[in-house]
Amino acid sequence: ETGVGGHGAGGGGQAGAGGDGGTGGEGGSYEMVVSWMACEPSGAECATIDVPADWEARRGATLPFFVRRVLRPNARGQLWLLQGGPGAAGDGWLGALPYFAQIAPDLDVYMPDHRGTGQSARLTCNLDDVTTCVADLTRGVGATLPHFTTTAAARDVGEVIAHVREADEAVFVIGASYGTYWAHRYLQVFPSQASGVVLDSPCAPGTCDYSIFQDAAANDVGHDLLDACGADTFCASKLGSDPWTRLSALLDDLDVGHCPEIGATRADLREFLFSLALSTYTRAYVPATIYRLERCDPADVTVITHLAMAVGGGGGDDDSWSDALHFHVVLSELLPSPPPTVAEVEANLAPLFIAPNAALDYASSAPIWPVYPRDSHVGAFATTDTPLLILSGTLDPATSPPVAAPLASHFTGAHQHFVSVARAAHGVMFNDACAAGIAAGFFADPTSTPDTSCTTTTSPVDFDGSSQLNQMFLGQSDAYEND
Repeated sequence: ETGVGGHGAGGGGQAGAGGDGGTGGEGGSYEMVVSWMACEPSGAECATIDVPADWEARRGATLPFFVRRVLRPNARGQLWLLQGGPGAAGDGWLGALPYFAQIAPDLDVYMPDHRGTGQSARLTCNLDDVTTCVADLTRGVGATLPHFTTTAAARDVGEVIAHVREADEAVFVIGASYGTYWAHRYLQVFPSQASGVVLDSPCAPGTCDYSIFQDAAANDVGHDLLDACGADTFCASKLGSDPWTRLSALLDDLDVGHCPEIGATRADLREFLFSLALSTYTRAYVPATIYRLERCDPADVTVITHLAMAVGGGGGDDDSWSDALHFHVVLSELLPSPPPTVAEVEANLAPLFIAPNAALDYASSAPIWPVYPRDSHVGAFATTDTPLLILSGTLDPATSPPVAAPLASHFTGAHQHFVSVARAAHGVMFNDACAAGIAAGFFADPTSTPDTSCTTTTSPVDFDGSSQLNQMFLGQSDAYEND
């Protein structure tokens, strides 16, 4: 097999044994020592700060909270970058440092590791056997396991900001994907600490369920993407005016053994196409993959194999990402309550053509996992006047428009703006020049009204792809025909 099949996993005081998450005020009430030392990359500084495992029992156990920062000349403030997942550590932002040097050149950049990831007491276990994984976690982490929560992670950020912030220094917080959920929780706990908050590809309370609703919404975005293909002269020349029907027929063919050289099942292709649709750089390969898998020549097998390796990488649980933290947070507060059964998830996925399969793993693990109690912040919205910039892409399959929409109706303050960017994929501001310009304006003055005139005139999807990208992802210059 080629590897087309996907990987399964894909502030207020933290609640104790069923308690409320509490309120953090605006932080600074906890005495901490922050010592910065030189670290990678060159010019960066890092600190490992002892924070309470349970913010409501501060004299108990502590956890290390790791923060990396890059200082800018003559900086006027701080920019805190909250990673997604859940499960990703702050080092995932390192590649974006040149980008932030352009759009926020006068802000020092802070990249924390969410508790349970990276160097912030990373949770580790082998999820191939969930029962053993849970036993290992319980034995290794013990009584602190219930405190690896979004609320506690938000409290970590706000308390350290309060400690390291200079008087009158601006502070901005950016969350991307799950990082928006984390950043929103930060707003629930510290409603007036930040100068401004950016939620990019937002995971809204309630609709961001990592399960049945979100998977169905992802499929709708996939349908929209292929409809755009059908309306595009070049793409339609390959898949006709109705690529969705072509995909349906291909999935049926896979069910009866089509293209055994690839060895992909319906579920494999469903998740692989979802992974391609996530990115501006790979979504053009959704129709190309359908076209090549239909034909299934030896050269097509080679190209699809190359694409699967380029997109999937080596996989596994590296030294930054934590599958265990991912499952811990998702199963505890990012599934419907009660969580759907495996049978319910299977029934929901059956008619979908483009969607992740991870909900199956969540459903099978939910009865076993030692979830933490949901505090009062879960499912609720922040009450805040903090300036907000919320960026949502109309072709984002992960945090699709229906997932993001509740934020638009809730945050309607004078300096709170929900911006929908036409044809943008996941990670709006990082892959769209229009959104990047809007974000730069927000950092310059979060109380100004953004110029959103560019959001409806963004470039259409380039289904042909550039020869440079094709060479990188496909191993040849043409996305559809063999060299």
